[in-house]
Amino acid sequence: MGAHGGNRPGAPMAKSSPAAMVFILALMVGRSMLRTAGESQAVSWKLDSVLLTDLFLGFALGLVCAQRLEMWLRIRRLVAQTRNGTAIVS
Repeated sequence: MGAHGGNRPGAPMAKSSPAAMVFILALMVGRSMLRTAGESQAVSWKLDSVLLTDLFLGFALGLVCAQRLEMWLRIRRLVAQTRNGTAIVS
């Protein structure tokens, strides 16, 4: 995901990349495969399916929060650079 200054100073724009969509799809497929493997091994590992689901939901929430934090930091830095006149606007 990239960020740039936009048409107006202080108006940042974000653009997602096709690679990000492929990565998200790969994560979904991997999660599905891990869920299947986890459910088949749940008895021997003494895990509950509800616990596995909660773990996966917590992981997904953590990924989303980390992505939002990273984008906020990038945009904040970009806006500060644009206001100072040091940003490269494409």
